[in-house]
This record gives sequence, C-alpha cells and structure tokens, in this order.
Amino acid sequence: MDKLLENKNILVTGASGGIGRITSVTLASYGANLILAGRNIANLTRTSEEIKKIGRISTCIPTDVTSQAEVNNLFTTIDKTFEKLDGAFNNSGFIERPTSVHELEDEVFFEVMQTNVYGTWICMKKEIELMLKQNKGSIVNCSSINGLKGNPRHPVYSATKHAILGLTKSASIDYAKRNIRINAIAPGPVETPMMNRVDKSNKQKKETIKNWIPLGRYADPKEIADTVAWLLSDHTTYLTGTTLPIDGGLSAS
Repeated sequence: MDKLLENKNILVTGASGGIGRITSVTLASYGANLILAGRNIANLTRTSEEIKKIGRISTCIPTDVTSQAEVNNLFTTIDKTFEKLDGAFNNSGFIERPTSVHELEDEVFFEVMQTNVYGTWICMKKEIELMLKQNKGSIVNCSSINGLKGNPRHPVYSATKHAILGLTKSASIDYAKRNIRINAIAPGPVETPMMNRVDKSNKQKKETIKNWIPLGRYADPKEIADTVAWLLSDHTTYLTGTTLPIDGGLSAS
C-alpha cells in the first residue's frame, strides 16, 4: 500500500456519500487519519467502518456546513483532538433541479449558494486558521466542470462552482508565503448518487453526455479521489492556485 499520506490528519466535508465517501476511504488507504464531516451520521459511520477495516483512524463529526455553530464545533473539536490539521478536502455540495433562471425560486438560489459557496468559504477560513499554527497545509476545494463554463439548466450550481475557483485562486496567493497550498478540482460527470439523480429523468441524456466526453464515459469516484490524494500529498509542494479538470477531456473538446 502506497503511504502517500502517512499519518497526515485530513478533514473531508461531505464525507457521508458519493465522492466524499470514496475519497475518505482512499485517503485512508494512503495512510491518512480522517476527520469525517457531513450531515448524515449513519453514512458517516459506514464510511468510518470502511476506514477501520484498512487499519486507519477516523473521527466522525456530524456537521452542516451552512451552520456557523456546527462549523465552529467541528474545528474546535479538531483543534482539541488532533495535534495538527495537515490537509482538507472541501467537498460539500448541492445542485438544484434542472431549471432556467426565470423559473428558479429565490429560496433555491440561496440554498445552493449557502451550501456550496458559504460552506466552502467558512470551512476554508477555519482550516487556514489551524494551518497557520504550523505554517503548512494543503487544501483542495471541489469545484466542477460547471465552474469552467456555463450550464443553462443548472445556472446557480454553475455560479457557485465559479465562485469556488475565485476563492481558491485568491486565497492561494494570500497564503503561499505561509506554505499553505490551496488548489481546486473540476470534475466532469461522475458516477455518483447525485449525478444519477440528475440523469434519472432522462436516460438518453446520460448517453448523449458520454458521447461528448472524449474518453467516452463518466468518471469513477476513485479517479477523483486519487487526484485529491495527490494534491494533498508532498508530491505537489510547488502546486498552488491551480484548478485540475478531471473530465475525460470534456473541457478540452
């Protein structure tokens, strides 16, 4: 087993399902100790049990990233429990149903913004506060291919993912001299429950999207997880402020 992240303490938000769950287990397989944050305690526990089977330590902290009180509790617990925070993957996210701008309710707009933008911002802020204590750390924010271009059926989701890239680039410059690296990933379509919900109403749509992707398929979540592990590792110490598309060539086509 490659110990790419041996004994690093890493936080994953949105760890209860999809990309977050697979990434948490993958990071553990590379030697990391995990802090698992998410809203679904049952799913967090299942993720933790998978990590235990491969001989690594994990701590579950139920957290809604839209709640400042719960986020404060998350980071207070991390600070008291762990010697340091080496890395973080800010992965919590929410997508609205396919809707044009003029049909979208304000409540949905604010809900998606609160989870995707505020949730990433407040967690990144708290992560940086802890990492400044050791003048070192690595943060990976989860954007999307929709953060690199527009999406007429998911305009708010696309806007939030653009915003995450702005936060990533700005913070990466600010904290570079403190040896805190901040990067983002921009996944294309991934075989996850969230993506399956989006595709459920139109199976033909999924096949159409696959045909747009040069590699001809959706990503496996493990392919996303391995990229996150690499970015959090000491193999990428000269990489900051970068967005890596993981999209099978879609953004290049």
